[in-house]
Amino acid sequence: MIARTRRAAAAFACALCLAFAPQRGAALDELQLSLDALQAPGWSSGPIQAQLHADAAGAIRLRVQARELVLPAPLQAVRTAMLECAAARAAGTAVHCPEARLTLELDGAQRISIAAVVDLDPGAGSLRVRAPRQSVAGGDLTLRLELLRGALTLDTRIDAMHASMLQAALAGALPIAASEGTISGDLTLQLAPASGTVHAALDVTGLGFSDAAGLHAGEDVDASLMLDARRRGAGWQFQAQAAMRAGTVFATPILLEATAQPLQARAEGEWIPGQRLRVAQIELSAPGVAAITGTLEAVLAPQPRLDALAFTLPRSDADALYRRYLRPFAGAGPVSDLTLSGDLSLALDWRAGAAAHAQLTLFDVDIGDAAGGFAVLGLDGALHWTRQRAVRPSRLAWEDLQIRSLAFGAGAMDAELDGRALRLLAPVQMPLLDGRVRLERLQARALGLAEQRVEADLSLTPVSLQRLSERLGWLPLTGSVSGDIPQLVYSADRLAVEGDIRMQLFGGRATLSGVQLEDPFGVVPRLRASARLHDIDLAVLTRALSFGSIEGRLEGRIDGLVLENWQPVAFDAALRTPEDDDSRHRISQRAVDNLASLGGANAVLSSTFLRFFEEFSYERLGLSCRLRAGVCEMGGVGPADRGYYIVKGGGLPPRVNVIGFNDRVDWATLLDRLRAVASSPGPVVR
Repeated sequence: MIARTRRAAAAFACALCLAFAPQRGAALDELQLSLDALQAPGWSSGPIQAQLHADAAGAIRLRVQARELVLPAPLQAVRTAMLECAAARAAGTAVHCPEARLTLELDGAQRISIAAVVDLDPGAGSLRVRAPRQSVAGGDLTLRLELLRGALTLDTRIDAMHASMLQAALAGALPIAASEGTISGDLTLQLAPASGTVHAALDVTGLGFSDAAGLHAGEDVDASLMLDARRRGAGWQFQAQAAMRAGTVFATPILLEATAQPLQARAEGEWIPGQRLRVAQIELSAPGVAAITGTLEAVLAPQPRLDALAFTLPRSDADALYRRYLRPFAGAGPVSDLTLSGDLSLALDWRAGAAAHAQLTLFDVDIGDAAGGFAVLGLDGALHWTRQRAVRPSRLAWEDLQIRSLAFGAGAMDAELDGRALRLLAPVQMPLLDGRVRLERLQARALGLAEQRVEADLSLTPVSLQRLSERLGWLPLTGSVSGDIPQLVYSADRLAVEGDIRMQLFGGRATLSGVQLEDPFGVVPRLRASARLHDIDLAVLTRALSFGSIEGRLEGRIDGLVLENWQPVAFDAALRTPEDDDSRHRISQRAVDNLASLGGANAVLSSTFLRFFEEFSYERLGLSCRLRAGVCEMGGVGPADRGYYIVKGGGLPPRVNVIGFNDRVDWATLLDRLRAVASSPGPVVR
């Protein structure tokens, strides 16, 4: 095809020479030629049609039309280029047109029309177009184009032209629509068979733009761009600089805002059109926030992909970096709205399918989420992430750790991060109130993916129930709690215990099963669980609750427990004397009154004068509550006339029965009664 177009171009030049060469006889007065295509290094065209008409006075009308003119990227293709001259003059093989018009039709119905001076010399193989300063798109344009034996030179100067013209010229590289703003600058382009250079220096002012999908937008942007490129074989060596002095740019999901000091970028590397991009040096600077240096390599076709990336972020302000650049990547998870202080640094060396390493270093960092779900204070250390390299241990230490209302103390963690997996190297111990929490095992897989899973085993040494209940806003308790939490799993925003939790509690045992915490770092976490109580010592329990004195044993169940924001909203609970309990069963007057108050009950004594006793015997006792929609459906250990037994008298006199009559009690009212019991000054003897 190239040879064919060269022959066609030669025939075109010969015909023009014959048409305008001095002749003794009649000259040609009209000429029409068509070419299939023209190709040269860096540019090409589709079909070309030329028409020349010479009148008797020697005036020449010239019309040349080229379709599908392809220019070097990122300039977009021209659908039609039309050159028209109504009054040209010929001198030998040259044609001079002082009043020509060049019209370009671009994609998107954009049309550019320029008045120009044209000199065409087919014999010399040259075309020169000079467009003096003129008004185009609200600004001024000056243009000079020269085509000489396949070498193309273009010099352009624009002043305050509407920015939509830049979008029209670069549609393939900028799929956006500019709604406002102006552009000024210079563009120089030189293309020859074996060489080529590009120089651009542009300034935009008050730029506003957006795309159809709303993924990219800008407002009141003032920026500058400089580009120098030189052809090397099939590729281009380039250097580019950009600075954003004012305005806001949104490129999903990042929001860039220029402040008193401009955002700056610099890059140099090699670009092979349609094949590869290699950036040997990248510098990104956001004064007062971060300065990044790095390199990258990418494949452009057939499917674009990133092959390699390396960058270094020196020690920077953690909060400014997160709020301006990292927060948009956090999504809606537990790190979507954080407060930070302190510094961090980051280094990454990554290659697709090959060894990679990253290091995040923290310097006295405080982290917390806005919802109060967690906070880590005084965080120091380095995290080393590795893929296909020898694993380097990571270490983090902290001064304080808070999860909801629970405050843990200082601790340190040694772990390995390998690909998307994490493994704890040694147990971690932290104070919790007056006890300690020990993290025995921690491992994770598929980190960062939807199927990520984190597993842990915990143990708890005795912690004061009084302090724990105060922190969690529960009814006041006394005593202590301890136990093991095996197979704790975090997955799909749910924290669950896949085994049973066994604790020593009130002289007996408690077993929790089906424990799971939904949205643990959200505004309203939801806890679900079931519990079984075994051989609870009522003497220890009632002392802890300041309830009065009850001797005996207790068993119970709590099914379908649901806590929202750590407050019960549903459960089905029953507490009662075990069938095989042969311990002493005694209950104090105060305990009788308190049990009666909970169920709206009356205490029925075996004889009226027995009310003067402080302590009574009983056969069995129990209380149940099924909580739904803020109402507790009450029950006891058996039916009674017009009610249910809370305490069933038995054993040696004096004996007592406590009968409940209200089978539906408002939950808030029941809590108030429990608080009143807890704050009661002491027993009442009647």
